[in-house]
Amino acid sequence: MAEAWFAQAAEYWKQAITLTPGNYIEAQNWLTITRRFE
Repeated sequence: MAEAWFAQAAEYWKQAITLTPGNYIEAQNWLTITRRFE
């Protein structure tokens, strides 16, 4: 259950980062560390 929520959060963060690159450094780091960011 938690993994599904983290996956959904990752999708939302990817969309936010796409809209404003450079604004969400912590989220981008989290996505990179958890290997959810291409």
